[in-house]
Amino acid sequence: MRRISRIVGGIALAVGIATGAQAGVIFSDNFDGVADGNEGRSRMSDLNWLGDDNWSIFDGTVDIVYNSDYSINCLGDDGNCVDLDGSTGKAGGLQTAALALAPGSYTLEFWLSGNQRTRSGDKVIVALGDLFSKEIEVEGNQSWTRYSFEITVTDATSASLRISGVGGDNIGALLDQVSLSTEVPEPPFLILFMLGIGLLVFAVRRRRIV
Repeated sequence: MRRISRIVGGIALAVGIATGAQAGVIFSDNFDGVADGNEGRSRMSDLNWLGDDNWSIFDGTVDIVYNSDYSINCLGDDGNCVDLDGSTGKAGGLQTAALALAPGSYTLEFWLSGNQRTRSGDKVIVALGDLFSKEIEVEGNQSWTRYSFEITVTDATSASLRISGVGGDNIGALLDQVSLSTEVPEPPFLILFMLGIGLLVFAVRRRRIV
């Protein structure tokens, strides 16, 4: 009987673990690995950034700013962040390549800060293809704030993630730590439960035979 109790406990533990959802990261970037376009170094600002393997730039320019440069504190007071109003007088945007999206629920997260240099606010527009679009007002003195949005995909598709600033004064809202993730479904609970019951019945019958 003690052996059967251990088996039942093991089955319950396995079912509990297996039925928990797992997060699958579709895209993630904190901009800390960005290298300066002229010097080939990642520990300095890169004004009017040209993009990299993760992002292309559209409708203007953006700046990669290293923490503490230009009196800007990036998220966590370390690494790089993005000024969405580059140094050409026209705010720009970041765009990923098309991301393959299966049907399911997705979470889009990113951090925004005010420009930290003036009290004037800025607008940021975030979109995931035709699936999601949001305009966000960011005050100039707003501290780093996490934004999180749930997006439902009903049919398999592909979509680019776009994040852009609105303005043209070379001082824009700041962006850091962007991610898009989904929950990976586990095997249905009923199947696991029936498997556990089958193992328990097998153990009981074997004990009776012995």
